[in-house]
Amino acid sequence: MLENSLCLPLFLFFSVVEQNTCAKLQIPHIFGDHMVIQRDKPIRMWGSAEPEATVQVCLSDLNGSTKADQHGTWSLELEALSANAEGTTLSVTSNSETIEYQDVIIGDVWILGGQSNMEDELENVYHGDMEVASANHPNIRLMTIPQEASPQPLSNFARINEYNSWTGRYEQKGGWFRCTPETVHRFSAIGYIFGRRLHLVSGIPIGLIDTAWGGTTVEAWTSRDMLKTVDGAHPLLAEWDAKIEDYDAEASLQERIDHWKEDTERRKNEGKSPNPKPTEPDQDPASDRNNPGASFNGMIVPYADFNLRGAIFNQGYNNALGDARPKLYARVFKAMIQDWRCAFQNEAMPFGIISL
Repeated sequence: MLENSLCLPLFLFFSVVEQNTCAKLQIPHIFGDHMVIQRDKPIRMWGSAEPEATVQVCLSDLNGSTKADQHGTWSLELEALSANAEGTTLSVTSNSETIEYQDVIIGDVWILGGQSNMEDELENVYHGDMEVASANHPNIRLMTIPQEASPQPLSNFARINEYNSWTGRYEQKGGWFRCTPETVHRFSAIGYIFGRRLHLVSGIPIGLIDTAWGGTTVEAWTSRDMLKTVDGAHPLLAEWDAKIEDYDAEASLQERIDHWKEDTERRKNEGKSPNPKPTEPDQDPASDRNNPGASFNGMIVPYADFNLRGAIFNQGYNNALGDARPKLYARVFKAMIQDWRCAFQNEAMPFGIISL
């Protein structure tokens, strides 16, 4: 059984980690135009406003009101709604400011987690061109979370045009989109096929949140608090803590420059032009995607109070590296599932494991 302190709603930590520094009304980016809200469950909303200001929320025929605390943090719940494919408006008002989200529908929301196998794009799979061409599903909505690792829990993610090193392209991330050939072709192939089948069988609107990141380990997607309870995980945590403590940005940059000088001399002797001189150190291990808990902090925690139907997870090869890792994997994977269920406040949340 988890300790109760591990299962507190994560927005309670945000007021400590990131206090509101500006007065205006702010809402996490998990909320947006074209979003899907989970059916048949209380609708949790949260954000920031002026300290002690009244915040009013309206969705369909539902209305809710609360007051921000002394730091400007607020949260509330609206009653659950049944599935509904008719777009409606979600509005949040505080003082004289109103934020509105259009074309909001009610259905089932799923997280798509894992490594590059979950990231792989629909247009690149077998018969992907035909799948893309036929992907006109206005009641399937897509979101891709920007890839960010953090040593501390984050309260939000960005809406950006992010460069994808796997594809060599820039991609819009952090917003909801209707499923069309134009929006789905670079979306997770596994995630789309999963969501499309659910939608065609059930007729219920489906929201898909792609939170995968190639090259990550299962420990990266598990909070450090949870990992500390896993038998055999302490040496791995100690190894990463040592990397973080020993990191010296200045020394790292100098080492890269020294290697560049050696490489430049070699290339000169071979009649080749030198590569560009390094200007940045190696990445700080604290912000490495595989620092235990870092991907969880950056790509799960920011919307962990959002109600979901469930999650699917496609693990890759990274946890097969090294002698001890496969033996530890089963225990950590079980802990990760428990951790996600705890974070989303649903001990019975379905969690599908996709094998290679």
